[in-house]
Amino acid sequence: MENHIRPPQPLSNNSPKTWLLWKEEFLIFMKLLGHMSRPEYYKANLFKNFIGPVGLEIISKISFNHPNDKDNLDIIIKKIDEYHNPPRKEIERRYQFFNSSMKSNETIENYIQSLKEKAKECKFDNLEESLIIDVVVLHAKDKVLRKKYLQEDNLNCEKIIEIYKNHRIATLESNSTTNSTALPKQKNKPIPVSKETESSNVSQKKSCWRCKSTHEIRQCPAWNYKCKNCGELHHFEISCRNVASSQNKPCYKNMNNLNKNGKPGNHNKTLNNLLK
Repeated sequence: MENHIRPPQPLSNNSPKTWLLWKEEFLIFMKLLGHMSRPEYYKANLFKNFIGPVGLEIISKISFNHPNDKDNLDIIIKKIDEYHNPPRKEIERRYQFFNSSMKSNETIENYIQSLKEKAKECKFDNLEESLIIDVVVLHAKDKVLRKKYLQEDNLNCEKIIEIYKNHRIATLESNSTTNSTALPKQKNKPIPVSKETESSNVSQKKSCWRCKSTHEIRQCPAWNYKCKNCGELHHFEISCRNVASSQNKPCYKNMNNLNKNGKPGNHNKTLNNLLK
């Protein structure tokens, strides 16, 4: 059977993809012949024999910690892997971690998860969660929110998410109430406004269906808010178009409407009788 086992051809080029395919083919060949249990120097030299001139040139460019490492198959393969895909420096990964701020369209859950994934590459060990908390507090753009973080005892990732959501809801409700409160009409004579000023004010503000208020363009308080009715973003529950409200009251038409015969309908007669 050994006569039918095909050895790998020499490495044709130094591209990472070619190397990965050749490495897989070589390891299969070694396993089929039962060579994986042989001494390290035997396996290493067999590897060098099959890899050819291109592979030997790559090995010559690699720095080994000890002279004997050149006769260790596992170390040689690991070094060539690193040659094609150099590991990122730990200081670089930590720099990116500490400069990770929350994006405008990112949820607090996704932000925390992103920090956790980056922290795993930084080898923080037992300090991982505490440093994640530091980054969140440091990059909090809302000063009131940051103060709430700092006032919390035993702050952790779960509490950060809870505090952020409660603060966000309170802020949105406050803005919605402020914007929707109607001012009393003044009896004083209105101040004349030029057409240019009036046109400018109209262009800057608009009535928004998402928050049921009027505000400047791109200043909607419901932006990034998650509706509790449908689970979608960018509108309050009062403005939700996706879930029909079960509390809608019947809409009465104008009492002056006429029926098909041109006469007042029965509904109007009933109301007229009640008003007598």
